[in-house]
Formats: sequence, C-alpha cells, structure tokens
Amino acid sequence: MSGARKIVLNSLRKRTSEAGDIMPMRPKHQCRYGNCHELTDKTYCPEHEKQVSRDYDKKRGNFRDRGYSSAWDKTRLLYLKEHPICEACEERGRFIPAKIVHHLKAVQDGGELLDFNNLRSLCNDCHENIHGHDRFKPRLDKSH
Repeated sequence: MSGARKIVLNSLRKRTSEAGDIMPMRPKHQCRYGNCHELTDKTYCPEHEKQVSRDYDKKRGNFRDRGYSSAWDKTRLLYLKEHPICEACEERGRFIPAKIVHHLKAVQDGGELLDFNNLRSLCNDCHENIHGHDRFKPRLDKSH
C-alpha cells in the first residue's frame, strides 16, 4: 500500500451516533497554508490556524483602532437597553435576548457609527448568519 493511501486510510476515523452506531467521519485534508502537508479537519492545521489568526488580528486592528470609542460603548448599551430583544428574531415571532448591536451599513463602508437608524440589535446566531461563521472568509455582501 502506498504511503499517501495509508495516510488517507488512517485519517478516516469513526464516531458514534446517538443510537450507538459507528459512523465514518469525513477524511482529513491537507492544511491550506502554503506548502504545509499536515492533515487536519479544519481549514488550517493548529500551528497555521494560530498564525493566520494573528495575521488577521494585526491587519484588522483592535476595536479601538477601528473607531469604536467610549461614545460607542455608551451608544451600544443605550441601544440594547431600548432594544433588548433580537430584532431579526422578533420579526419571526421569537423572543431571544440581543447580545450584539449590528451596523446595518458597516462603518468601514461609510455607515454612521453612533446613528440609531444604522443600528440593529441581534442575538449571536442572527449576527453569525449575517457575517458567516468563518471570520477568515471575506464578506461578500458589503451592506452588512
């Protein structure tokens, strides 16, 4: 058996379903960082996942570097006080506490940071649905 075939076969692991049946898991794939040949379940191997995260954080800057001041902190708290329920869930008849104040038009795209008309309170799930689950994936829709 060839070395590559053995690696793929060894990377097939089993997991147990709720019923106790053994189910095959998806095979591991090569890390997508440069010429790394490490096999992983995720996009990057653990070493390169940390590196990509550090690079992303450096490029993006912290929230203060992006213009979120103490005035934003106060605006956010006031907005959440006035809109404590996720506005997206509420439209669907669900009443989930909001945790995030989202800008309808991103500040980096010209949206007003402190304008209540540019804000919406959201739960974590609704916010992830807008931005996607992978923070390393670029936004496709620039209006959010």
